Amino acid sequence: MDFEIVNLGLARAMQEAAKGRVDGLCGKISSLSEMNISSDLTKIHVPVLTSDIALWSLAKNVHKIEQLGHLNHNLITAHQRGSLASEYYVKQLDIKNVLTTWSKFDALELLLKERVDMIVSGEHFVKQHNSVANQEVLKRVAEPFTIAFYPYLHKKHALASEKFENALRASIEKYNYLLDI
Repeated sequence: MDFEIVNLGLARAMQEAAKGRVDGLCGKISSLSEMNISSDLTKIHVPVLTSDIALWSLAKNVHKIEQLGHLNHNLITAHQRGSLASEYYVKQLDIKNVLTTWSKFDALELLLKERVDMIVSGEHFVKQHNSVANQEVLKRVAEPFTIAFYPYLHKKHALASEKFENALRASIEKYNYLLDI
């Protein structure tokens, strides 16, 4: 199976997929199929990526967060706008005092300047930051959720979806290709 991957922002990718201008989405969270905006998309039941997402604080402030409890309404939590994984995590933990940023980098900057108390982020992003800083600047303050990401195909490819699913599953098994970030 030949295909081309086109890098689009989430909102545009959803629009293009819903209109059938692209054939599908590479990796979106499972709850996408429960949203109104995805009625023209069919989930392929083979995860292509997993990621741990959690609440993170400055390491020096972890004691304060632990004393107050990470769900304390006086604490401000930042997360990236448009990140379905972050929105899912915020909803699952019922976090109330939330600040939405344009990017994960903006959320991180607010945390580093201590304008927010915590951020919602994937573990890979945090590990990269700690590695560059050469110290544990950020520390997890709540248990992570592992989120699986699945490809979705437009309904016009419904007849090929089973074939695609089987080919994807075989490829992952053969090459041990499931991404874990």
